[in-house]
Amino acid sequence: MKNKNRKGFLIIFLGSLIFLCGIPFKGYSAVPKTMNYQGYLTDSSGDSITGTIQMTLSIYDVDVNGSPLWAETQTVLLSNGVYNVKLGAVNQINLLFDRQYYLGVQIESDPEMTPRQALTSVPYAMTADEANHALRASLADNAMTGSITNQMIADGTISAEKLADMCNVGEVLIKTATGWMCAAITTTPCNTGDFIYCYTGPQGTMDIGICKPGKRYCLDGNLGECVGAVFPAEEICDNLDNDCNGEVDELFNLNTDPNNCGACGNNCSNLDYPNVASYSCDNGQCRIDSCLGNFVNLNDIIDDGCECEAITSEDIPDKDFIDENCDGIDGEITGSYFVSTSGDDTNPGTLDEPFLTIQHGIDAAFADSVKKHVLVASGTYHEQITLKNGVSLFGQYLPVTWERSDYNVTVIDSNSSTGLMVSDLTDSKTAYVEGFTIRSADALSASESSQAVVLQNINLTGGNSLFVRYNHIEAGMGFDGEPGVDGTAGGNGS
Repeated sequence: MKNKNRKGFLIIFLGSLIFLCGIPFKGYSAVPKTMNYQGYLTDSSGDSITGTIQMTLSIYDVDVNGSPLWAETQTVLLSNGVYNVKLGAVNQINLLFDRQYYLGVQIESDPEMTPRQALTSVPYAMTADEANHALRASLADNAMTGSITNQMIADGTISAEKLADMCNVGEVLIKTATGWMCAAITTTPCNTGDFIYCYTGPQGTMDIGICKPGKRYCLDGNLGECVGAVFPAEEICDNLDNDCNGEVDELFNLNTDPNNCGACGNNCSNLDYPNVASYSCDNGQCRIDSCLGNFVNLNDIIDDGCECEAITSEDIPDKDFIDENCDGIDGEITGSYFVSTSGDDTNPGTLDEPFLTIQHGIDAAFADSVKKHVLVASGTYHEQITLKNGVSLFGQYLPVTWERSDYNVTVIDSNSSTGLMVSDLTDSKTAYVEGFTIRSADALSASESSQAVVLQNINLTGGNSLFVRYNHIEAGMGFDGEPGVDGTAGGNGS
């Protein structure tokens, strides 16, 4: 506990409790020698206390100094500062209550609180036990019928836990001409420096989140206005319960909110990476949502912003291996079939599921009106290739990633004396064969040639051309020719 012995008003109820309803009376027992005592306790910061404390209660016949006429110590449970004890529960009260008495309260080892509380008329009812036997009997009769009258309720016997929570902190129920209502405590006179707690916020919000009661300080014998109270406010993202509903930042999703991404106040729009138009929040991490102009966040890394600029929508593979349309490869993913030594000709020929043979890729592109390029991964392909109208071949791609470079060697190793046959092209579209090592096998029959690349009857229209370039061409050995026939005999010499 911290500094609990400061001055301050305590909201208290003192009285003996008599329970009549539902009890089978044969007669009345003596008035109980106990009194209820309730209060509100805070620490030195004004925050309400929850937990258990040791409380020593003492009764004096003087308001200061003197020795206690009765005392007991109890272990008291506090909930949000409110506590309730019964005087006499440990040590029976045997005072006559024939004079003014005062109650002193001490919390654990702290000094006794000041000022002492003057006991009201309720405990003095214990001295009227004998004089009230006749009235008690009458009340008991009424209680048996279920009727509770004013005479049956002793002064001070209505405790706080039996009343509905209808007034704010610092208010009391008062009787008006039209009925009961809540009103601010206007206790006067009071001692300068004393205070009472006050709170006029919605019921159930005090001591929840940021909400806390204020104080009305006594000045010149009168209680002042309520100061320091904190009421519910609009919920903002700040790791606090601003609207005092028991939930913290419930209106904000830190996983998806770009203004509070991963933590309150982490605004993704404050980032300034190159060529980025907007940001989003994904799983508590800022991401690039869109790029400026023709820029693309190709590598999906935020630190270098939108790093790729799409120069053109048509990306024909080139010797510098530039990805001109920023789709991730040198070439067009949507306009190409893919071939790899790890593929299968039953596959769809996509980047992830490529064909196995180059010729199957050429045949597919020839039949397709959109995909006219065949991109071939590094490795050796043992087949003779026949190029068809409108189809282009490009090698030097790395399997899986489809990056293109000079380090990737794509070999067409024909099992016949012809490696690549390009014949009878009449299409009005430029065609390419680039980035291969093309080999033909040795000739197998007399006078047969080995030709790595054969070009014949190329009749492209509209100024289009066939480019066979950036290749390494290796022809096999031609076969020996047949023996020649003897020549005719020469004439006689002269």
